[in-house]
Amino acid sequence: MSQLASNRKYYLWKKFLILITFLQPGLSSSGDSNPIFHHCLYSCYLSQCNLTHVRSYIAPASKSFEPCDLSFIESAVKWNCKDECKYHCMWKTVNEFRQVSPKIHQFFGKWPQIRMFGIQEPASAIFSLINLVFLLKMLRRFLISVRPASPIYKFWLLYAIKLDYCSAIAFVGSFFITSLARVTYGVLHKWLRSIFLLCALQYILSYIYFLIFIAGVQYHSHMNVSVCVGALTILCWVFGLPLNKFWSKGEEHVSFLGMQCVVLYIGFAAILEIFDFPAIFYIFDAHSLWHAATIPTYFPIFSFAINDCRNLHRIEMRKKKTAEFSSSESLC
Repeated sequence: MSQLASNRKYYLWKKFLILITFLQPGLSSSGDSNPIFHHCLYSCYLSQCNLTHVRSYIAPASKSFEPCDLSFIESAVKWNCKDECKYHCMWKTVNEFRQVSPKIHQFFGKWPQIRMFGIQEPASAIFSLINLVFLLKMLRRFLISVRPASPIYKFWLLYAIKLDYCSAIAFVGSFFITSLARVTYGVLHKWLRSIFLLCALQYILSYIYFLIFIAGVQYHSHMNVSVCVGALTILCWVFGLPLNKFWSKGEEHVSFLGMQCVVLYIGFAAILEIFDFPAIFYIFDAHSLWHAATIPTYFPIFSFAINDCRNLHRIEMRKKKTAEFSSSESLC
């Protein structure tokens, strides 16, 4: 038995060693794991940043790569010597790669992009800023046009303010919760609907906590969760809202065709985030184009929110007046 156990351990160790032999590096990209990049980076660290602890990485006869001095703007946005070395060595490595193959390699999980005014991803930053401008503009219109007592008012604020600034999953999750709130309005009992929505909110917040404090940011699993929540949101608007109209006993509804088109458009635009590709002209990557694609969505979304909240508020007021009239008649 002991001989059999020792043989089994031997084969297990053998398989383990064979497995790790074929494993690819998991914490680096093909660009920043290349010896050309490492040689350039450590040479730059030693000659430019006075990092003596990297001396053992550099061959004695190596020639250091010297980047340009930091400009005022780059210093203002907290670029430091190590960041500058990474940026210039990235482009040095890209140029070396291009002499052999046209294939573009990632560095630290991102595609090479030209820095502008101290911004490493200028297109994403500009399109995100435009998104913020449109969001604030439509949010202001919503706050002016809709009374706080209107149904779904707080959920639209949740979508626009409370969770939009946290992360992509919070943005998708808050839109999903808003969709659930609208689809279940007038269909489920108030307490059951509240429990249902609180469970959805608890899931999103728990995932954000898990993402930040426990698991860290793992891109592929994070994208899978975001895609699943986004798909559920699309189902809510495409199938859930028509069912809500059917179950709500003939109440007048605002046309939701525009919202259905918007969520389908967002779903197709999300393909940019799923199928990544190198930055066009080293400026426009898939993530920046996703931000650009979502800019025109705020107008139809908040236009629907304004009209729908007003309509639901009128329905609630009419129900209250009817109930008050019925109670006064019964007293008479």
